[in-house]
Amino acid sequence: MQSAPKRFSLETAFQRIKQIQQLLQDGQLTFDQSLLLFEEADDLIKRSQQYLSQAELRLRILGTDDSEE
Repeated sequence: MQSAPKRFSLETAFQRIKQIQQLLQDGQLTFDQSLLLFEEADDLIKRSQQYLSQAELRLRILGTDDSEE
């Protein structure tokens, strides 16, 4: 049985990006490890941008609904 997919959390994504940034700055990783972490951070950034764009659209729709009344 598959578990339900985790809901995206902007706060959790930001925390993970900060962790990855610190790991990369420490310079203790191999090139392959660094590349994997960079790709993970890139994916998190893209998902965060998509999440924020969707939130902005919802706010615009709500603002439009309010102005019609």
